[in-house]
Amino acid sequence: MCIKRPPVFSAVLCGFQFCFPVDSMIRRFKDQRNLASGYVLAKLLLSRHRAILQSLSGSDTTIFPVPLHWTAKRKRGFNQSLIIAEVLASGLDCEIDTRSLTRVSRSKTQKYLSQTERKQNLRGVFDCTKNLKGQRIILVDDVITTTSTISEITQLLGKKGAADVVAVALARTPANRLSQ
Repeated sequence: MCIKRPPVFSAVLCGFQFCFPVDSMIRRFKDQRNLASGYVLAKLLLSRHRAILQSLSGSDTTIFPVPLHWTAKRKRGFNQSLIIAEVLASGLDCEIDTRSLTRVSRSKTQKYLSQTERKQNLRGVFDCTKNLKGQRIILVDDVITTTSTISEITQLLGKKGAADVVAVALARTPANRLSQ
C-alpha cells in the first residue's frame, strides 16, 4: 500500500500498539479525564523515542497538536493531543503552536467509520493560517488508526510550505484490529 500510494508525512513514531492495557489507559485519559494516564503514556513515548525526536527538534521545528473542534473540546474539557504535545515539548528544543492549525468544521467521530469514510469525513475540516516555509512539523495525535487524520493535515501543512511532517502518537492500531 505504501509503495503504490506513499504517505504524505515522512515518518510516524508511536509509543505503543493500541491494545490492552494501553487502549484502556487511553480511553480513561480521553473519556474519563484521567490525565495521569495520558501523562504517563506521553512520558513513556518521549522516553522511547527521545533520540529520534531530539534529532528532529530545533529552531526550524514546531509541534502541532491535532486540534479538536471547539464543541468537542468544550465537551471533553481538554485537548488530549495538546497534553501529549506539552510533554514532548518539555523534553525537546521546539515550540508548540496551538493557534495556527484549527479544526474549522465539526466532523463525525472517526471511531466507527471505514477507511474510505474516514478520508471523506475529514476533507476540508482543518485550516492553517501560518506560512510554514521550510519548517519541520511534529504533528501530535493520541491514536493513529488509518492515517486519515494525519494525512489530511499533512497535505494542508505541505500546501502551507512545511518542509517535513513527522507524526507522533501514543499508539497505533494494529492492522488486525482495523475492522473492529
